[in-house]
Amino acid sequence: MRLALLVAIAIPALAAAASIEPGNWEFTVDVHAKGLGAFQPKPGPVTKTRCITPEQAANPAKVMSDAGARGECEFSNEHDTGAEFSFNVRCTGRIPLEGTAKMRYTAQTLDGDLDLEGDAQGMKFTSRSHVSGRRLGPCSS
Repeated sequence: MRLALLVAIAIPALAAAASIEPGNWEFTVDVHAKGLGAFQPKPGPVTKTRCITPEQAANPAKVMSDAGARGECEFSNEHDTGAEFSFNVRCTGRIPLEGTAKMRYTAQTLDGDLDLEGDAQGMKFTSRSHVSGRRLGPCSS
């Protein structure tokens, strides 16, 4: 589903933009959506690991393209305080989405929310994804 793809794109982009330490990261995403009827995401969090290389951490655009964004999502109004990162996102395509995110972070952890609204073939929906992450160590080869 496109909502899950956006979250998968946004997580490494947040890690890169926020100067989080490169390495093997574990990300947990818990999505709550309203208005999708039978297309609701399955309840409960999803946990995945991802290697963030130093090169990717230095270039958020590369992280997003590696994740499969294919230029469909634009990130704007990005603000990084050194402990909190926020941005707006707008995606075009078959299911248009837009929203905001605010993440708190350290070099080893990440925690925050991504709020989205969209229109899936006339079915308006909203979602809130709570994202948490932690660095597990160096990337394995």
